[in-house]
Amino acid sequence: MKSKCLLFFSHLVSFIRGRTFRLLKRILILVVLVTAAFAAYEYIVVRVKGYPREMHLMDRQYRTIPIHLERRTATHLHITRRDTGRFFIYKIEDLHPMSQWQIHLYPITSSLIKPRN
Repeated sequence: MKSKCLLFFSHLVSFIRGRTFRLLKRILILVVLVTAAFAAYEYIVVRVKGYPREMHLMDRQYRTIPIHLERRTATHLHITRRDTGRFFIYKIEDLHPMSQWQIHLYPITSSLIKPRN
C-alpha cells in the first residue's frame, strides 16, 4: 500500500515538473487574462458608456435583431429597431440565453410599474 502511494506521488511530482504541466499552466493563465480583459471591456461598455446603446441581440429562434437599446427594466427592454426605426417593449425572457446574460449586465434604469403613494 505504501509503495503504491509513493509511486503515485512520484508520478505526480514528475508531471508537475514536466513540460505538459507548464503548457497547461500557460494556457490557464492565458484563459484567465482573456476573461479578465473581456470582463473589463464589458464593464466599460455597460457602466461607463451606458445608454443608449446600439447592439445585436438574438431571440430564441436564433434570429438576429439589430436594436438601439434605450433602457431596460427587470423584465423588459425598451428598444428601437434599427432596421425599421419602430419602438418596442420586448420581454427579456424571449431572448436567447446568451443575449439574456448580455442584457443583465446593463443596469435597470426604469420601471413599468408606478410606485404607490
